[in-house]
Amino acid sequence: MTYTNTAEKSFRDFIDESYTRRGYPLSPDAAMWLWSFVLNCFLAGNFIGGIFTPLLTDNLGRRFTLVFGMIGNTAACVLGSVAISLHSPELFILSRVFGGAMSSVNFGGLTLILMECPPTELRGTCFFASGTTFAAAMLIGTLAGMKEALGSNIFLLVGHNIDTNKLIEDIRLEEEDETTDKSSWVILKEMFTIPYLRTAMYLGLCALQLINGIWPITYEVLEAHFSGQMSGVSASVYLGVNLVAGALGTLVIGRVSRKWMLILSGFANIIALGFYIGFDRMFDLNTRLYGMLCLSAILVYYLSNGIGFGVISFYITGELLPQLHRSLGQTVVFSISLLVSFALSMVTLPAYESYNVWVFIPLFIVPNGLCLFYLWAYLPETRGREIHEIVAELKMLHGKGTSRKNTVCSNTKLDAIS
Repeated sequence: MTYTNTAEKSFRDFIDESYTRRGYPLSPDAAMWLWSFVLNCFLAGNFIGGIFTPLLTDNLGRRFTLVFGMIGNTAACVLGSVAISLHSPELFILSRVFGGAMSSVNFGGLTLILMECPPTELRGTCFFASGTTFAAAMLIGTLAGMKEALGSNIFLLVGHNIDTNKLIEDIRLEEEDETTDKSSWVILKEMFTIPYLRTAMYLGLCALQLINGIWPITYEVLEAHFSGQMSGVSASVYLGVNLVAGALGTLVIGRVSRKWMLILSGFANIIALGFYIGFDRMFDLNTRLYGMLCLSAILVYYLSNGIGFGVISFYITGELLPQLHRSLGQTVVFSISLLVSFALSMVTLPAYESYNVWVFIPLFIVPNGLCLFYLWAYLPETRGREIHEIVAELKMLHGKGTSRKNTVCSNTKLDAIS
């Protein structure tokens, strides 16, 4: 897992005890910054892995990349276990960085497979099925991390009544004019110089910005008003809600506008965080009432993530890019997003310790609100559409003689049809 909320005390004790054994006990400030780094070094690994992912996907194939990442993740878990037994925080950090790199490789292969293999009408369902299984894994990991813990059905997505001839034709159209001997450097340059490709990257970055939130410190936020046990149980319940929301998203993603599902769930997420800030500040007026309202606000916060943008954000970039630029383009977007996420995550806990919940406004509410506005203005509808059609609409946005007004009208019609 990226964050180890429910097992936080055990990991902190492991770090403190390790340095005390060496005769170098940590000061409270040093312990807090080291813990923040332990939490977020996973993102540094994600960034490193993202750099190498296009080399694997384009040269060795999507399936090889997926399996290679899974094997690497298993090795990272073994390395982390060895680090704990040896009382070596440095080795544990290395295991998290390595695990982050392998997760990025694994996810890079997975997103491309889910983007390119399913029929168009099942693409969104496959996204959410993947997101739901990830949420389930997070829930299991969180429950296993609780002190009170410790101590199948496989759903097959089968496409019925699929027109295979049409599917093959759509794949052919997507691949049209994409066979090239361009180097990765040329493709990378095009990502930043060709307007419609640049817009696709901006949209992907805005979507991924929405997932930056208070996830790293959920336990600390809850512990401000509740006992450690209550905080751990609540964190597990929220991940369970996230799982259920993802399952619901799987059922509805093929029936509703993907663009508006992303935007409305992101808006609900911002509103929930805003209400949490207000309830937190009024907590002393009525601890029972505002304590429950705080819990309810975070519940909506997790629910909106699971049922909408928490899954869509990871896959939307691939739906906006042509096949030639897809692998490298996703890597660029994920890498930039990871740098932003790492910076935000590193400062969130120390800033929260100093300025309390007010830090959530400049760190999350304001930038996420601006990103939602950009997505509303420029994101094409992707539900039920072939990727080459979506790319063609982005090209029209920057085409000669195409006005912004006409493009917005076109998007509005598409949204109405959806």
